[in-house]
Amino acid sequence: MPNWAELEYRNQLMEHVFPPVTNLLRNNRYGPYFEDMWSREQRVASPQYLKRYLTQSVPKDDVADQTVRELLEHVRGHEVADSAVKFQAVTADASAVPTLISKLRRRADELDVPLSKKLANLLAICGTEIPELPNPIPWLTPPSQAAILIRQLVRKVPRNDGRFELAYAVLRTGTPIRFVMKIFSWLCAVRTEDLERTLMPEDERALGQHVAGRIHESTTVASIVDTFPDDLFEALALWLKWGPPGQMEDYIRRLLQGDPTWAPVFL
Repeated sequence: MPNWAELEYRNQLMEHVFPPVTNLLRNNRYGPYFEDMWSREQRVASPQYLKRYLTQSVPKDDVADQTVRELLEHVRGHEVADSAVKFQAVTADASAVPTLISKLRRRADELDVPLSKKLANLLAICGTEIPELPNPIPWLTPPSQAAILIRQLVRKVPRNDGRFELAYAVLRTGTPIRFVMKIFSWLCAVRTEDLERTLMPEDERALGQHVAGRIHESTTVASIVDTFPDDLFEALALWLKWGPPGQMEDYIRRLLQGDPTWAPVFL
């Protein structure tokens, strides 16, 4: 005969250590909120920390919590340009960037406004350090996650106390232009759970015109096809919507007149 009391004790122990197993034992569900909580509490239920506990080390694609704290303290106490060197050192291994962005996102709601402003500007100017690692879900790539983080940080600033100015600074200094376009798209996104716009419509218009201007400026250096190899039509749509009337169409017309072999790209 099975010892039901012992089995129940084992189940309770497993549920405490690995809460997701209750999906199997009791048909309970744990969403992203709990995953964030387990990570903050450094519990073995967190996939990040489970790997650490099993290997007794910080994996190559992970970032130590102490490193994240040191980065935030450095950002708080230094100019943004100086912090860029620190950020480059932390992101020297591209495989660790997704974890760094994830941990910064989990801490974003705890940051005060001055630090939020500095971190948003730092991420913007360090866009070239954030690699386009492949992911079947577009918004889970490191640049998209970094753009979402910048959106979180911008929303920390009150509307009447510099939110638009921060958004403009991020889009003005951000690099590369593909990353800037992602940032702008997420700044304009409306989350269904809060239904609050990050920016007022007139602010979106002003920022959209600025980003369209940067897209146009980038075409003086290289072809738009080369600059936006994976998101060409998103760039064209943004330029068409926010740029001066006819400017985008005129550029495409001149591009094809100069080299008709580009035509299939736009079909």
